[in-house]
Amino acid sequence: MFQKTSPVLLLAAAALSLGSLAQAFERQPAARKSGSSSVHWDRRTDTFFFVGPRYLNQTGLSDRDGTVDALTVIGHKIRATTGNWEFEARPEFRSMLGNSVGLSASDPARLSIQPPEGFLPLRFALSEGRPWENYLSLERIYARYHKGGFQVQAGRSVVSLGVLKVFPIWNRFSRPLPTAWGPSSLIYGRDNVSAKIQLGDFSFQGLALQGKDQGQYPEHARHLEMTWYAASAGLELHLLAGQWWNIPTFGFAVAQDISGVTVRTEGLIFENHLHLGFGLEKAINEKWTLLAEGAFLSDNTDDYEKYRFQNDKPYQILRALGYGYLSMRYKWSDDWFVSGSTTFNVADLSQYLGVRVEYTLNENLELAASLFGPVGFYDAEFSAESFVFPGKRTIGAPLQSSLEMRYFF
Repeated sequence: MFQKTSPVLLLAAAALSLGSLAQAFERQPAARKSGSSSVHWDRRTDTFFFVGPRYLNQTGLSDRDGTVDALTVIGHKIRATTGNWEFEARPEFRSMLGNSVGLSASDPARLSIQPPEGFLPLRFALSEGRPWENYLSLERIYARYHKGGFQVQAGRSVVSLGVLKVFPIWNRFSRPLPTAWGPSSLIYGRDNVSAKIQLGDFSFQGLALQGKDQGQYPEHARHLEMTWYAASAGLELHLLAGQWWNIPTFGFAVAQDISGVTVRTEGLIFENHLHLGFGLEKAINEKWTLLAEGAFLSDNTDDYEKYRFQNDKPYQILRALGYGYLSMRYKWSDDWFVSGSTTFNVADLSQYLGVRVEYTLNENLELAASLFGPVGFYDAEFSAESFVFPGKRTIGAPLQSSLEMRYFF
């Protein structure tokens, strides 16, 4: 559970103190002498504003057919480096206001920015309930030591695994699904300890990630990863072995540049199941960029009548046996970008289509607008009526749009 009173004040005071300390050092020269070492400080504040209307495509499951929600994220990064040491903290304030907030867990209109529980008690609720919720957290706080080819790190940080860009075959702990939108697309830090050593073209890394204890499948990960880099061939090979969710897990990943095309493959094996992903990325010319990926999930089904409404195991992602993703990004000018994408279900041929427009006003301000919606026959995953329940109640894939702004200072 999230703590609400004095821990919030303590964390807020700590965040303000760290920010004031960083400001004080920023007024001084970039490197401040401390004995025989120099302390280098770096700090930056970034803000993310999001407004998103949704049409839910549901009947009889919610009092709301449509919702509008506003999301705000304000983060302040503070980094100090001295000698072989690096320290980083990122206090973060997250707020959401709208008619999706504070609804019951069974209501399909419900959205929340409540962070996942971690091992370190560094996330606190400022307010919860309808129609506004606010959270304060330390999403990054870690210490890192490196010397030569050796590095060790402990604390909370984003854990990024694998080589794919869209489907989270390896990257289960930070990459959202390609259909994620709004609060579901936020990335959270994970409490972990890792050590890495580089020996020529080989690197070896051990990772222990501690998450929420949730019965048979606690959100923990322990693994060893070996990576081989063959720079002359543009090849990168990864092998992984360990335990995720208390399940023996083995993985492999390959990335290689072939004639200007980056080809990626990724696999994960557990409980006699195979999750396999593959993709390619190509800059066709200075204007157009192509990204394509596919996923095969052996524990899923190719029969849309057998889709799970809710997954009961943490390694289950999406519903069907196979998926594909295709996007084209066009550089209209130095400031304007337009992209179109489709995430498609190979089993029922339904699609989740999207279009996005991005505008960079300057190096500190970015604007974007997007629209996503389903195209598929009834009972397909990406359709207006994916599931039918007793009493003529139905739920489908939503029609979603957004306006976004990012500002850095």
